[in-house]
Amino acid sequence: VYERYRRLSDRLYPMALIPFQAPGMAVLELRRAVRELGLPGAMVPSTGLPLHIGHEYYWPIYKEAADLDCALGLHGGSAKGIGIDSYSTFRATTGLHHLIPLLTGFASLIGHGVLERFPTLRIGFFEGGCAWLVCLLDRMERDEKVRGRVNTGPLQRYLSSGRILIGCEGND
Repeated sequence: VYERYRRLSDRLYPMALIPFQAPGMAVLELRRAVRELGLPGAMVPSTGLPLHIGHEYYWPIYKEAADLDCALGLHGGSAKGIGIDSYSTFRATTGLHHLIPLLTGFASLIGHGVLERFPTLRIGFFEGGCAWLVCLLDRMERDEKVRGRVNTGPLQRYLSSGRILIGCEGND
């Protein structure tokens, strides 16, 4: 069993788990994970933090990731804190508990200038499909038009730069 796992793990790329809620410690752990352990990056929690992930409080982590040229991955999270906490069945939450955290995470990173501030940062959005992105882009573009600031160029540039990866699943 061990030998089979070892062969399989040679093709997988495990990501570090870092204490995102404590940016100073997260920076040190990210540096150790990439430089000493050879990991390609770390996962970013999509839910459960006291502040949205685009908040300046977390910017030291993004700076370090950009400086290390490593990737950060955002995975859809639990239902806690995303407005569906009181749903009483998994059937009611199943389509939302990965989708909403990715949607709000992307909006937070774009809307609060993280990708502009750290132009070499690479980040992926996983296990929520890709349909959420179409909805969000439509709403963002519509909002820009309503406010008279039609400038979707930067957003399109981010998406075509190779810096953002949107995970697709078999039925997407």
